[in-house]
Amino acid sequence: MRPGEWLFILVALLLVGGAGRLAYIEYSQGATLRAEAERQQTATLTIPAQRGDILDARSRVLAGSMRRPSVFVDPSGLEDPKFAAHSVAPLFGLDGDELHDRIMARRDRGFMWVKRNVAEEELAAFEQVRREPRLGAFVVRQDPRRMYPLGRTAAHIIGFVGMDDEGQPDQLGLAGIEQSFDEALRGVPGQRTATVDVRRRRLRERTQEY
Repeated sequence: MRPGEWLFILVALLLVGGAGRLAYIEYSQGATLRAEAERQQTATLTIPAQRGDILDARSRVLAGSMRRPSVFVDPSGLEDPKFAAHSVAPLFGLDGDELHDRIMARRDRGFMWVKRNVAEEELAAFEQVRREPRLGAFVVRQDPRRMYPLGRTAAHIIGFVGMDDEGQPDQLGLAGIEQSFDEALRGVPGQRTATVDVRRRRLRERTQEY
């Protein structure tokens, strides 16, 4: 048999062996591996519910909600936590070393607040910086915040709100109408699912799962 034929047979055997191995993995672990890949490539973000408005007899808003930006980060998706912390912290008036320590303490988690209720100028500066690829794990979320357009007018009747059991601010009625009709005023949180890469950076949003 010529040397070329031996090489052909060897390559053929390797291909058959590889195909057999793939078939075995598919049969024995296929479902588990696909589920794990789906988990790693999927990120689900919560859309906070917006509390309902309280109106007077003339349909004027006595208590309402407006969206304010907050910034969070996925610590597990940061390639260079020290660079990220010291790049972002000054924009929000935070200490870079302290933010780095917080990130490192939560490296095995997928969520950590950086700052809530961010000012417009802070957000503008952050949007300029976050174009850096190593900051792709930082995300801006619009959170509802309670407002009372008429100030303290009838404040003892309207009441006020506070943080709920899940840590969401301005979502739990604590006094007055806000408390008495809390069940009716509360919304239902939604969620947004996106496909992400290995660094948890969003690749595309799956609108059918919005």
